Amino acid sequence: MGPNATAMYPDCPTPRGRRHIRELIEHAGRGYRVALVFIAVLPGAKRFKPNPDGDPEVARLVPAAVDAGVLVKALGMEFDPVKHGIRLYNPNLPVVLD
Repeated sequence: MGPNATAMYPDCPTPRGRRHIRELIEHAGRGYRVALVFIAVLPGAKRFKPNPDGDPEVARLVPAAVDAGVLVKALGMEFDPVKHGIRLYNPNLPVVLD
């Protein structure tokens, strides 16, 4: 995996994902503290970004969520075949919004 390996979401249109992000924006607008957390299950990923090819609306909504006060985070996780479990390899995977 290269030094700029990027995990992305979604890989296809997601009406449900769009609805959830809109709801988080609404809650943030009412003064609630809310977070949108992406779990990147791509071993060795160095960053996360919304995938405009998968769903252009999600790619627009995530920056709008940040602007509305939603905390957006990404966690890097992978399957550990030795321990037969999930390993958190980066609790603060950089989120790229361009």
